[in-house]
Amino acid sequence: MLLSSFARTLDHFYPLAGRLETIKHDTSPPSLTIFLDCNNQGADFIHASALDVKISDILEPLHNIIPKFIHSFFPLNRLLSHDGHTLPLLAVQVTELADGLFIGCSLNHAVADGTSFWHFINSWSELCLNINSDQISFPPVIDPWFLDSHPSPISLPFADSNEFIRRPIFPPVTECFLHFSQRSLASLKAMANTEMGVNRISTLQALRLAIRDVIERGLGWVAWLLNQEIMLSQNEAEVRQKLAAWTEEPSFSYADNFKSTHLATGSSPMFNVYGNDFGWGRPIAVRSGSGSKIDGKVTVYPGPDAGSMALEICLTHHVLLSLLADEEFLEAVTCV
Repeated sequence: MLLSSFARTLDHFYPLAGRLETIKHDTSPPSLTIFLDCNNQGADFIHASALDVKISDILEPLHNIIPKFIHSFFPLNRLLSHDGHTLPLLAVQVTELADGLFIGCSLNHAVADGTSFWHFINSWSELCLNINSDQISFPPVIDPWFLDSHPSPISLPFADSNEFIRRPIFPPVTECFLHFSQRSLASLKAMANTEMGVNRISTLQALRLAIRDVIERGLGWVAWLLNQEIMLSQNEAEVRQKLAAWTEEPSFSYADNFKSTHLATGSSPMFNVYGNDFGWGRPIAVRSGSGSKIDGKVTVYPGPDAGSMALEICLTHHVLLSLLADEEFLEAVTCV
């Protein structure tokens, strides 16, 4: 049932069964173009077992620390998007546990974002429930979008991909998963807005972990900085300007340039994580694989209960233990 519905879902998301291709241009200076070839080479579906692992081993470790074996439940670990030239863009591993199932899904970030990722999962669960239907509620939009002033293809200023591909080895981090109830989030939001005398700081802005100045200046000050940065940099005109500038001078950002004093967030509390039902009820938890697990990375998810949120936090081990020993911080955490 899972395999057949997976294949039927790929009929709608057919680019994910393709591969990346590169064309080198004999220009002066030399350049190359990377594109998605919808050649139907397929996606991976892996059936695995870990019958010595229970759901409680995942959900109830000491201090909510995420066990390292979780990464083995995901395919395509430690690979780069560029590896999609020869390896699948999409791979799923269904692992049988002693008392449940873990569905691990890996999707090449060069061809899809988080919205598309969860769109695929939502559609897959829908077709898994409706075994007699091949229709999904929200078909994907396949047509790519580019600025009118900079149509595709976009040439990259390199003679060979080796000039920009890096395979860094990151220092180890410890991960934990923390839930925040709707009531706790409302309290944090109200506190931040009250401290700044405004009503524009969002729940997510108030929740994000902050720099050391929060100790001296308060939650509201840090949340207000986030609010102002988003207001100034995430409007449509600013985004279009950045896209236009990038197409004129393409460049890449690298995770190994990331400093531990910085904070990086990913995912969104708006994704439909807990609405998926493959035939045995809604999920009881969500976890992520090894991708981009660097010191200071925070992945944001919706919580299992309406209005709640969850954070998957990656920090060096001693820093994370210090955070989890902070009584004021733990007052906002919901134990599940």
